[in-house]
Amino acid sequence: MVLTEKHHPVFLSVLQFMKRKELVQTGDHVIVAVSGGIDSMVLMDILANAAPVLGCTLSVVHVNHRLRGRSSDADERFVKGEAKRRGLEFRSGRVDVKRTAEQEKLSVQEAARQLRYGFFEQVRKELGARHIATAHHADDNAETMLFHFVRGTGIKGLAGIPAVRDAYIRPLLGVRRKEIAAYAKSRRIQYREDASNRSTDYTRNYIRRSVIPLLERRVNPGLTETLRKESELFSRLTEHIGRETEAAVARTLQGGGIDIEALASLPPFLRSMVVKEALERNGIEPVFTLIEAVEGLAKRQKGSAADIDAGRIAERTDRSIIIRSRGTRAPFETELTSGGTVTAGAYRLSLSAGRKDNRRTAGSSVEQIDAAAVTLPLTV
Repeated sequence: MVLTEKHHPVFLSVLQFMKRKELVQTGDHVIVAVSGGIDSMVLMDILANAAPVLGCTLSVVHVNHRLRGRSSDADERFVKGEAKRRGLEFRSGRVDVKRTAEQEKLSVQEAARQLRYGFFEQVRKELGARHIATAHHADDNAETMLFHFVRGTGIKGLAGIPAVRDAYIRPLLGVRRKEIAAYAKSRRIQYREDASNRSTDYTRNYIRRSVIPLLERRVNPGLTETLRKESELFSRLTEHIGRETEAAVARTLQGGGIDIEALASLPPFLRSMVVKEALERNGIEPVFTLIEAVEGLAKRQKGSAADIDAGRIAERTDRSIIIRSRGTRAPFETELTSGGTVTAGAYRLSLSAGRKDNRRTAGSSVEQIDAAAVTLPLTV
């Protein structure tokens, strides 16, 4: 294909974005996630025409969430027909969102997201594809940034939606929703409407349809573009912080807990990032108030605790902060100095130094340790 000024500016913009971000390489197999809505239909059309230029092959995947009865089935048939019309391999899957939401105690939207992405990954592995392309665009990015900001998810959340993360690529991330609509109109692209996207019942839809338009009218008409630029800056900052955090985590997260002395040696921001990582490793959403509460345990007395959720707490021990179930006891931990004695329940622990030629025999209640191999105080 020879690119000329006759090609739609949105097509040229997406192609330039993909090359600049190095989203695909020659020979890549890309799966396009298509719901049937305007965004994903435009993505499929652009990639189908760009594939010869990029040197990649395409397949299409669709997930039937079975939430809208016959309309969901009609979406599936529609996407299949449009994929076949473009000569693209088509895969589809049917999932039971409502049952999963009830069983896993998830919102319908979160259950749908988990099932959808799980099926995408299944198809990617079956086809040996390198990437899955989704239709997130600039307006989605602005919505995500505001959503993260009001919930307090930190700088990483303010970086918005990345152009590439793991196997996922977002070729439309530099394009506005109105530009997508203009492209669809000029190309006479058919698409399906989902009434739930117009509802303000869901938080993200409310931000998209009410909050952002209000801010654009009252505060900044160019809000979405402003947030796109801020997203780029936060993304670069996140990369730098990520490297610093990785090194700090290696020094601080020891033995399943947070080493208090190592934590105290870090600058304030990195302390918060280490606690955030500790929470995430335990499957806990790291909201700011929780990070602050766990970090604050470092300055409190042994035995102090902070509530995590209904089943877990964070607890301060002698030298660390641990996350444990409410029904379990924190592991015993104390420090011994030479000549010192401590009591632990029915036991007494003491530490004494002796000559190397000491003939006292070690037994079930005595342990001999090479003094050169340990550092005092000894933690037990």
